[in-house]
Amino acid sequence: MLNTEEFKILYEKFLRNECSEAELQVFIDAMASASAAEQNEVYQLFDQTWEGMATAEGPQRQTEAPLPVPEQPQLQIVEKSRGKKQLFQWVAAACLVVLLGAGLSLWLRSSKAPVQPEAEAQIRLSPESNRSTLTLADGSSVVLGNGADTSMAVQGHTEVLRINNGLVYKVTENDHAATAYNVLTTPRGGQYKLTLPDGSNAWLNAAASIRFPVQFTGASREVEVSGEVYFEVQKNPDMPFVVHAGPSRTEVLGTHFDVKAYADEPSVNVTLAEGSVRFSSGGFKEVLKPNQQARFDKQSGTGTVQEADMATVMAWTRGELSLSGMDLDALMREISRWYDVDVEIKGTLQQRQFQGTLKRNVSLQDVLAALDANGVDTKLEGRKLIVSAK
Repeated sequence: MLNTEEFKILYEKFLRNECSEAELQVFIDAMASASAAEQNEVYQLFDQTWEGMATAEGPQRQTEAPLPVPEQPQLQIVEKSRGKKQLFQWVAAACLVVLLGAGLSLWLRSSKAPVQPEAEAQIRLSPESNRSTLTLADGSSVVLGNGADTSMAVQGHTEVLRINNGLVYKVTENDHAATAYNVLTTPRGGQYKLTLPDGSNAWLNAAASIRFPVQFTGASREVEVSGEVYFEVQKNPDMPFVVHAGPSRTEVLGTHFDVKAYADEPSVNVTLAEGSVRFSSGGFKEVLKPNQQARFDKQSGTGTVQEADMATVMAWTRGELSLSGMDLDALMREISRWYDVDVEIKGTLQQRQFQGTLKRNVSLQDVLAALDANGVDTKLEGRKLIVSAK
């Protein structure tokens, strides 16, 4: 254990975002090995140092403001009040995420059994998560991933190509006969890009699907989606583009927008990045402007429109998960989809909000270590994640 003066110096440097990687490692090792008596001393030091810095630097301490840490992939928890034990755990987790961002290995005191190497390798995701399954009109399916450009199938006058590790539908001749439909589905942990027959692009997030015709005919271009899909639609005033997602309908002429309609989410969200869309669900109808989000609550059957944080909404298209005020239940749903695990929550967990960003190549074990340091007990059994309060 560091002596009081050494700990104080390191703690002040941490609050000012001046710690080196080596100093951060020493700091968290000291916290992890502290006895009960030493922890009491640390609690007092936290209060004295924090209050002293607040007095010297002007603004008073804000109980909901996260401590400053470097802009690395982060997992921070914001709570309305912190006891000393929670503060101790929070600082440990803040150190943890800084170290993770620096790519360092780290051990934290935990009630979890050590993860065996085989299990850890099974759960870790690599950034290359380009996976999906294409179901053709005849019911046959093709598993898609990364690979050389090639022709995947021919359906009527439409050729299906894999180009640049995405799926492209190329119409060779207009066909007004009854059209066939295909379905593209991403598994949990997967993503995929699709270029539709009209040249519009669709990016599927994890555990998403889109049903679409191999050639658009008639007065409109209509697709059905579940999960989360981002669209960049080719303009065609004579043939509006319509997206059906659960109980909602979104009509556009040419625009960029995101649809989030997972079955286990409480609402259907449509967020507009560019252009204009007409959103409707039940009796709720609204025309969206750029940077607005329509949210339809499935339980109450009511809808609202609000300004959207586009960086947060679009983070998944950059291979990131933005936590930005996300509660624990929502985080568990995202973890289930990103890491392909089944989550079981035992008992009643204290609700808290998270801030920060997780990159897709951060391992599940690293995320669980940060949660554990903040009073959330996790146990990984194969692909089953059990979450409970400590």
